[in-house]
Formats: sequence, structure tokens, C-alpha cells
Amino acid sequence: MSKRSFVLASLVMLLPFSGFLSFNAYGQDGEGEESLESIERIEVYGQKPLKFYLNEFKQRQHEFYDTFNAIVDEPDMRIRCRNEEKGIGSRFRERVCQPLYVSLIKTEEKQNAIGTRGGFSALDALQSQTNSAEINARIKRRNEDLARKMNELMLKDGELWDRFKNLQAAKSAVDAKRAGR
Repeated sequence: MSKRSFVLASLVMLLPFSGFLSFNAYGQDGEGEESLESIERIEVYGQKPLKFYLNEFKQRQHEFYDTFNAIVDEPDMRIRCRNEEKGIGSRFRERVCQPLYVSLIKTEEKQNAIGTRGGFSALDALQSQTNSAEINARIKRRNEDLARKMNELMLKDGELWDRFKNLQAAKSAVDAKRAGR
């Protein structure tokens, strides 16, 4: 028997049963309508986990920084996000977003400390502690410049302003979820 004749024979055999398969599921004369009304309803209310809101915040943060980096004219003010170790020797990593000038200032100070003596000694460690206040002061001044620049660009560029509003909305959603609201 060929494949075509087998398919035709199968269809002919199923035709008498097609009327049987098309019966009324609710019975005759509207009996099923009453049974539909008497069905018990169970409502389930779910909540989105905190991780959902944190991922949303990270995404909005990424969008804001990408837009900012595209329009900022000073390259060292661009914001870079990367995964860094939480502590020395830790295998756990955290996402850190910071302007490029922060790593440039820290690298410059490390090179100055190592370059003065040709190595790193206990005296250099003491001097680096006093220099850390200077480093923090330099970073603080640059952060103030960055804040002014961001405000200026948000006033000029509508897309950056919209991204900032979305970022703030995502941040408040995370805060609300943490507060249990």
C-alpha cells in the first residue's frame, strides 16, 4: 500500500467519528452555563522579587551611562562599569561604576609612590596614608566637576534627562521593595 493511499484510507476511517468528536461540551439546552458559574475561582497574587528590580536598576544605570558617555566631551569624565573583587583575595565580585579620572588619579599616585624610592617600603606605606587624604580631595573636586557637567548636559539633552528620570524611578522601586512596600 502506498503512502498516499494509506493517508486516504485513514481519513475515510476517521470520517464516521468526526460527528462523535464535535459534541456539545456543555450539554443540551444551556446546562453548561450553570456549571460555569458554579466553578470555584482561585486568585493568586504574586510579587516580583528584589532581584528583578535590581536588574532593572542596573539596566537603567547602564543606559544612562551609555548616553552620558556618548555626549560628554571630556574623555576622563566618562563612566566605566566593571566587575571588581569585593576585597583583597576575594573570589566574590561586585559591579563598580566610576568615572575614568578616579582610576587615573589612583594609578598616578601609586606610580609616584613607587617611583620615588624604586620600590615600595614601610615608609612609602606611611606616606601613602597621608597621600590618601590628598587623593580623596582630588577625587572629591573632580566629582563636583562631574556633577556640574552632568547637570549641564541633562538640561541641554532631553534624552539624557529621560534616562535620568528612568534611573531614578528604578532606584525608588528598589528602595520601595527593600522597605517592604
